[in-house]
Amino acid sequence: MSLTLVRAINFLRSFLLNFTSFYLPLLFVNYGFSGLEIGILFSVFTVMGILTSFPAGVLNDKLSIKGTIIIGFLASGFYFYGVATFNSFATILLLTVIGGFGSTLIDTSLSSIVYKSLEKKGRELGDYQASAGFGAGIGIIIGGALLALILFKSVLIITAVSFFLLIVVALFLPKIRFAKFPVREYTVHFKKKYMILLLIPLFLFGLHWGAESTSYSLFLKESFNLDLFEMGLYMGIPIIILGFAAYYVGRYIDRSNSIRKTFYIGLLLSGVGHALMLVPNVYASCSFRIIHEIGDAFTAVTYTVILSEIFSKKNIAGNVSIVSTIMITGSVIGSLVFGPLGEAYGYGLPFLISGILTIVAAVILYKFKILDKIEERKSDVGN
Repeated sequence: MSLTLVRAINFLRSFLLNFTSFYLPLLFVNYGFSGLEIGILFSVFTVMGILTSFPAGVLNDKLSIKGTIIIGFLASGFYFYGVATFNSFATILLLTVIGGFGSTLIDTSLSSIVYKSLEKKGRELGDYQASAGFGAGIGIIIGGALLALILFKSVLIITAVSFFLLIVVALFLPKIRFAKFPVREYTVHFKKKYMILLLIPLFLFGLHWGAESTSYSLFLKESFNLDLFEMGLYMGIPIIILGFAAYYVGRYIDRSNSIRKTFYIGLLLSGVGHALMLVPNVYASCSFRIIHEIGDAFTAVTYTVILSEIFSKKNIAGNVSIVSTIMITGSVIGSLVFGPLGEAYGYGLPFLISGILTIVAAVILYKFKILDKIEERKSDVGN
């Protein structure tokens, strides 16, 4: 099955989501929201991923992936239109619940199509990750430039209308065959020791997203006094490079079958790059950011390939969503810890700590021979 349309939609969805989301705190400050209120809004958006991911995965396995994606686009468009229209905290909070719900539906459902259609696993998963990276990086850069030229609310309306238009595109997505099986089958792998051991480094890896969501823009402003457009370049260029790295590492995995080495290197590069972003030179800092994003690409492609080999295609959407829930939980906990920590001791410290924890994740992965244990149990998998 061709996944070209899936990758195109993933690119556009990532582009639109990052078009304004990184800059929303600035709008919320203009609305008169406090720092605590802004933190609550971003936490709620992330928490909706925890609440929605597994149910969305089950729907993808048992009902309609295409229908779930359409609902996600509708909810996302409604969210961005509402944020542009209303300015009360209570209303924006309700809209954030809807937006987080929609975003998770789209993310879970698009990845489900990919997982259920895999042939060349490394290449196809790498291309899928690359489409998100290119979309996010380009979206951040263009969004920052556009916000310097027109009203924020106008950009939000453009984003909302674009999500509504994607509903039409989603109608052309491929149909996926569904399977009947008892829901208790989702618990089979998660009772096994090797799976629990794998979730620990993935949880630790997820913590660094919390550092980024709470401290990234504040770190760039505090350490380098960057303006909006400069922030967009600092963030966007490394993420575009992440896209290229994902594209090539997927093909490398298929050629060499070096999953272990790629996973270890990815976590180490991600951790080292994150921690060394603190260097007091913006060009050196951005260089380490690029190293971090390359590491993220290696890690993301590798662990998705591993999951595709562990889980059966008939229920892979629900199982992968459980793993995603664990990683999102790491992001939420990271936000709760690193937000106050950055405010108290400087916004660079969360990057140092989360970088070290990502390196610890690589050590755990190696120390407990987790990938060896997974390799030994591939016979459990029934694709």
